[in-house]
Amino acid sequence: KIDPWIFEEYRKAITNEFGNYIITGLPTGTYYVKASSYQDWFMISKWYDNADSLRGATPIDVMAGQETSNIDFQFKYRELKGSISGRVIDINDRPITNASIRIQSARSGLDVWAYANTDTEGYYKIERIPTGSYYVSAEISYGWMYYHRYWRNAEWIEDADIVEVTEQSNPDDINFK
Repeated sequence: KIDPWIFEEYRKAITNEFGNYIITGLPTGTYYVKASSYQDWFMISKWYDNADSLRGATPIDVMAGQETSNIDFQFKYRELKGSISGRVIDINDRPITNASIRIQSARSGLDVWAYANTDTEGYYKIERIPTGSYYVSAEISYGWMYYHRYWRNAEWIEDADIVEVTEQSNPDDINFK
């Protein structure tokens, strides 16, 4: 059994301009290596050897003082053609300015968190997101009062409708009232 929250050794490295990295000072042992890269709104992570999770990762045996090479990663970046847009209005159909809109991935495997604020007419648009399934929420503060709703008028994420962004469809009517 692998417990992802208990690590005896943890080290971090940043790649150079050629994509190379080195982690030094590791004692002899078996390790799991994860690489992450950002593309606009989301992070792509891979475990060695091309696994999406720690459970599928290949362990690496390291000997202290010796180089363990060819622990390489390759990321596939997606085209970012998707968008979600809509409007936030109050119960009297007046636009709400500066409401905070958030989208988050509804399915595992793609970690997307993106934000936007509404304009003076209550409109928002979040662009350059990958195709996928998202939860969309709106947050509004009036003085000490705070309102938060998921689309379609759900108080909890478990009750929210999922918004699908596809190659053919960029939802433009994700509205809140």
